Amino acid sequence: SLNHGSSIATDGTAVYVVEGKDDDAGVGYGQTVVRVDLAKATKTVLAKTEASIRNLVFASGELFVTWSASVDPAWRVQAIATKNGAIRDVVTLPFPLPEQTGSATELFFSYRDAFERTSRGHLASVALSGGAITTLYDTGPNELFGHFAADDSGLYVVRFIGHWALTRFAKGAQ
Repeated sequence: SLNHGSSIATDGTAVYVVEGKDDDAGVGYGQTVVRVDLAKATKTVLAKTEASIRNLVFASGELFVTWSASVDPAWRVQAIATKNGAIRDVVTLPFPLPEQTGSATELFFSYRDAFERTSRGHLASVALSGGAITTLYDTGPNELFGHFAADDSGLYVVRFIGHWALTRFAKGAQ
């Protein structure tokens, strides 16, 4: 069953959602990734886990899923083949609950430092094939990130810099 923490993504032929139990404590928001075929209205389970699932992103023919580790605070990003459910590792993130989006070549995400009084935000990316995390931008004092989207030319970020503004980070620029 769906819950308010469900993530959703689409590739135009199917919708992908997270199903599972609902837990406001942040544990167990969903444990099953489901593909719903739009033409046939059929549902297929692609992956199940005991970990919490957050943030589904469809990019370059694959579904990218962020899973929480069950013991330590790291989060894993894995790619799921949408036709057969094959799973491959992309990157392990040393920070909790990133928001993410994808382009044809990269997965972009934001995260905050764990220190409450000095917490800074960061925009980062990793190649869809995996590899090292690249930091694209670090926030200044009192700066916040809102939602963001990417295409092949760059990253578009809503951020608070004394007022809300839309900023474009061109691909390859730092």
